[in-house]
Amino acid sequence: MPKKCETMVEFIGAAAASLQLAKYSFSAANAIPDFAQRVRKAPTTQGRWIDQATLLANASLEAYRQLNTNIIPSTIIDHLTEDLNSVQSELRKTTIHTDDGRVAKMWKNIRVALSTTSAPSLLLNQPAASTTRNMMFIGCVDQLQKLLTKIKQTAQSLTAIHGLGGLGKSDLAIELAHRIHEETSDLSIFWLDATTGETLTTGLRAIDGIRDIANDTTEALTAAVIHWMRSPILAKRLLIIDNVDVDSTSSTILENLLRPTRDHHILFITRSRRIALHYSHPADIIDMPTMSEGDAQQLLLSYIGAGTWDGEPTTSLVETLEYHPLAIKSAGIYIASTGTRLTRFLALLEQDASFLTALLDGTAVPPHPRAVRQGDHDRIYTLKSLATCNEDVPAMLFVLSSLDCSDLPDDFILSLANTDSRREAIDILKAYSLLKPITRTTRWKMSELVKHTARGQLLCSPNRARFLAAALQFVAQLEAPRMDATSFAQKKHAHIASVLTAVATLAPEREFPPGIIKLAFQLSTILCQLLINQGKPYEAIAASSRFISWAPISVQKLVTASDRLCSKIGIAYYGSGEFTTAETITREVLRSQIYTIGEDHLDTLHSLNNVGLYQWEQGRFSLAERCHRKVLELKRIVCGPCDLEIFFTFNNLALSLESQGNFEEAEIYFVQALRGRQAKLPDSHPDVLVSKSNLGVLRGLQGRSKQARRLHEAALKGREVALGSTHPDTLKSKGNLALALQEQGRYDQSVQLLHDIYQTYKAELGPSHPQAIKSLRNLAYILHRQSKFAEAEALIREVLDTLEEKHGKGHTETFKTTHYLATLLHWQERLEEAMEMMALLYDMQKAMLDDNHPDTMDSRRYLAELEAELVASGQDSHIIISCMLYV
Repeated sequence: MPKKCETMVEFIGAAAASLQLAKYSFSAANAIPDFAQRVRKAPTTQGRWIDQATLLANASLEAYRQLNTNIIPSTIIDHLTEDLNSVQSELRKTTIHTDDGRVAKMWKNIRVALSTTSAPSLLLNQPAASTTRNMMFIGCVDQLQKLLTKIKQTAQSLTAIHGLGGLGKSDLAIELAHRIHEETSDLSIFWLDATTGETLTTGLRAIDGIRDIANDTTEALTAAVIHWMRSPILAKRLLIIDNVDVDSTSSTILENLLRPTRDHHILFITRSRRIALHYSHPADIIDMPTMSEGDAQQLLLSYIGAGTWDGEPTTSLVETLEYHPLAIKSAGIYIASTGTRLTRFLALLEQDASFLTALLDGTAVPPHPRAVRQGDHDRIYTLKSLATCNEDVPAMLFVLSSLDCSDLPDDFILSLANTDSRREAIDILKAYSLLKPITRTTRWKMSELVKHTARGQLLCSPNRARFLAAALQFVAQLEAPRMDATSFAQKKHAHIASVLTAVATLAPEREFPPGIIKLAFQLSTILCQLLINQGKPYEAIAASSRFISWAPISVQKLVTASDRLCSKIGIAYYGSGEFTTAETITREVLRSQIYTIGEDHLDTLHSLNNVGLYQWEQGRFSLAERCHRKVLELKRIVCGPCDLEIFFTFNNLALSLESQGNFEEAEIYFVQALRGRQAKLPDSHPDVLVSKSNLGVLRGLQGRSKQARRLHEAALKGREVALGSTHPDTLKSKGNLALALQEQGRYDQSVQLLHDIYQTYKAELGPSHPQAIKSLRNLAYILHRQSKFAEAEALIREVLDTLEEKHGKGHTETFKTTHYLATLLHWQERLEEAMEMMALLYDMQKAMLDDNHPDTMDSRRYLAELEAELVASGQDSHIIISCMLYV
């Protein structure tokens, strides 16, 4: 029997069997008494029959999809249709009696199978498998409507769909073809794949009028294509050409296909805007967009199931994947295949630099029935094609992907592309949408997907160290072009952080020469200082520690560079309130510097100064004074009398003197520091503002509240402009101003300022940061001054809980706060509670300090006074409250 006849017989048998199963299902169900109740209780039996019919119909449809009305006689199709109609009412009745609707689904599947089998073929030259309609096609409503309108309302057209790889350009074209096929019967549709010359030729040879040419040469095929395009036709044609790229545009065959031709609608798909503009008018280019948030979520849920919906993680995931269809499909397949939770998947994206690349390449999970195709043209971009355009493209791409790519000015990019070839490479990156313009600006950005894809390729490159070294050298020579210092510092910090992260994650230390490692240390030191200046100590600690962990060998070899970085880390710990850690790190640096560069080197003197500052913060004022006097002595030898370094030390020495109550000498140094800095620096310079702030504190302690307030207002105004309203230094100025205002009796303003300060500290640095604790203490002190004892007590208890959790009960700060809480209880005449608290404090101080320590003796005296007052029970108390201001 001929093959076609065998196929026909098998298909007819399958379709007939499907109908018989459906009929038998209904008859058997009707033979059961109390049908509705029995089916509701046990739908399994009927469901099995229905599933068998559906499975048989679908299997037949898949195996014999190529059949059409030319193979199966119409009389047989008519007979099968009649049979289907004869059981239609019974199927509907059965559906009413079943809860799960399986029979209705089976009936639908049979009807679809028959209608598909009897329908004419969608494409006249291409196997259905390569252009299967995406049943989950979502979005692109405007683009689809524009294409449909153009084809329906014009006699001919030449249109391009352009965009980054993976946006669904081919899916859009396939959906268009199906829509047109459903709505228009007089349009012949052809699909060509221009990925390579071979795929293009294969598609052409499947077309009637081209397939039978005798000569197999390119010239003969080109002539046949020209003849086919120009010959009279009975119906209009839609010619869809996929994957038009630089590899295929050199073909003379493609050149002839991409020409406006009468009665032809030509739609081609390309990633290159250059190619799109070469063949189409700008008005005839469809720029493929990313998905809307709603469509992106719907696409993700179509893979992972609506039952896994979790609002915030789902929204975060599609946002992280930049609403990119390929990335969302890949994520959906991974999650569905591995059972990974959304929160865990987000953590993988953040922690593993290579994970996103593997996801987009399809190598993150084993093969899956719904997995995205793995050809080059299913990726975000194809590096091989880009390198074919220009050999400098990989270098430019890899260097840019190592930088902070969120906002790249034109002049910044041009400083990198300093040759004609590199400028051409940049233009190619723009043409392929790897660099996209920021609306209404002359700036560009690289999407995170492109950046991560490039970094994944860089990870596998044998020349990765060379590309990363180029990125380090480029960032090191950056200067501020036509922008203020603060803005440039923020941008430079972002670039340095990005490059150092790329270096630490993409290549080991051993691949770089010593000179590049030394440069990386310098940049890490600069980054640490920039982050400290911006009030981000925790980020500074994390970035610097990560770099030191990456370069353990060089830490031992490049001692001077390592000491400079560790010194900055000490300052970062100081900014985070970890004074003991800061002192420990800096003392180690100091010992190393004395040995390697000498005690009179400025770096060594800076470390000694910092040790003094950290001691001062811990209340060791006399030791701090000794450090600063030693630094001043050595600086007077090394530096000139009016050097800014001298004024820097004046300021710190004055702080240690002020804390010991030596206001007169402190004032001399504070005034000299302020005048010296004002003579050399603009009034808005941070060092000038520091001097104003510190002198203002001293004026307040001297009782000169008006002068103190003026100085604090000036310092606050300058810091808000230079540093922003939430910078730690700005918050210190607000706190100082609040204390000055309360001294003038303006309690409401003072309370509001301190409340705002505390909330900002709590949000930015955490509730246990020393400055957060100080602001809460000072707020309690002012409420105390207003006789709002209960409110003050609540705040001090909050401070005590924080201190006990941070330091334990035996820390000096905890002792001070406990003493103050007892004082507040005393003021509320809660003598027994106050005595109990002071007794516990006294016992701890005896154990931790000694009987003759000033704090222990003070607690003993206060405890005795409380005992006496309790005995006297109705007498007025003459206890002097010792409230401490924290500035």
